Amino acid sequence: VFLLYRVAPRSTKILIVAGWIAATVLVRPAVLVAYDNDLHKASWLQESARARLILWAYTARQMSKAPVLGVGAQTTRAESESGRRADVLPGHAFPQWTGAHGHNIYVQTWYELGVVGAALLLAMGLSILSWLWLVPRPGQDFAASAFVCASVMCAASFGLWQAWFIAACMLGVVMVTLAVQGA
Repeated sequence: VFLLYRVAPRSTKILIVAGWIAATVLVRPAVLVAYDNDLHKASWLQESARARLILWAYTARQMSKAPVLGVGAQTTRAESESGRRADVLPGHAFPQWTGAHGHNIYVQTWYELGVVGAALLLAMGLSILSWLWLVPRPGQDFAASAFVCASVMCAASFGLWQAWFIAACMLGVVMVTLAVQGA
């Protein structure tokens, strides 16, 4: 992203905005297409990646329970602590459940907070990007790279409500702000 931004900043801005919108809006169909095409059974994928695909697909299918407001913040954790036994289907690396945390903030937001939460997440990202475009260059290049890095990390790592995870993302904002001011 950094190098692409150096060469073609306008095109890179468009790609970043499109990527943010796609990650937020298209995550459910993307996860279900991957699962329905048996990507979770691909032997070339690491087991934890296959497990995440199963977890995400199961969670995506549960989104219809409460599509507008979601099932509630931290429901993913509460369900995992309920003691309910989840089935492991043949050829699957992971049980059919939402897991202790979503391993994807986009999926988890849609499930726990519904379309309202997803709209807020989308708006938050777009507002961060609109601020980012006001930063003078070359700081903009670094800030855009940091935004994409954090967004990608949020797509496959930990749960949305983990305090240390939120703090790490916010620390990134502070560090980028300080770096850009010093640039």
